[in-house]
Amino acid sequence: MLAFRGKSLPNAVHKKPDSIGIRIPKAPGSRSQWHFKSVKIAEIDYERLSKTAHLHGSFIRKGSKTSRKSGGFGINRADRCRERPAHMASTRPPKSLGQYLHAPKDLRLESRDLAPLGPDEVQISIRATTLCGSDLHYYAHGRNGSILVREPLCLGHEASGTVLAVGRDVQSLHMGDKVAIECGLPCETCELCREGRYNLCSNMRFRSSGSAFPHLQGTLQETLNHPAKWVHQ
Repeated sequence: MLAFRGKSLPNAVHKKPDSIGIRIPKAPGSRSQWHFKSVKIAEIDYERLSKTAHLHGSFIRKGSKTSRKSGGFGINRADRCRERPAHMASTRPPKSLGQYLHAPKDLRLESRDLAPLGPDEVQISIRATTLCGSDLHYYAHGRNGSILVREPLCLGHEASGTVLAVGRDVQSLHMGDKVAIECGLPCETCELCREGRYNLCSNMRFRSSGSAFPHLQGTLQETLNHPAKWVHQ
């Protein structure tokens, strides 16, 4: 189990809802600024929705009940719809809470900004992560053999989770999908990568590894963006 703010996140992912609450602006002069309605996830027209409303992550309908329970399925603020209108854009970047190693045996719980979601990326809510032997070496010694931690490093790279948002070019994955993360990102341009032996790529970048700088941060955090090509159902 993975714990944040003293709460455990179970390995099992909550059942995906079949509908979701949206909020729509009312006409000028109305007593309330918004009104809410429920729509089927499968029937959402994102192009139309992006012009009139945004997905409201606090109201998630499961059957006939509206759930506000923590730990349930939700939509991250980073991408509540594929193209949020400029007048509705948040001025605050989305955050992710994670454990960062600053020195041997010095783990600190920190909230950091998430980068904007790329067109070929998916945003994932981490539901479970395990620690590799390399993570334990980094924690105990600040290094893994000759590889040093040169900046605060989020550990963990063997993880699974739930897709919260997808980039505009992603067709293979959808919000709510349960996925596993392939933590190594090859260069895709060298001879080995072109031959399909990307696992031998000498320019491979791994999550929670100090081999590349800046480091590719690990999965011991709430939310991260990852290339959709290296995410598997």
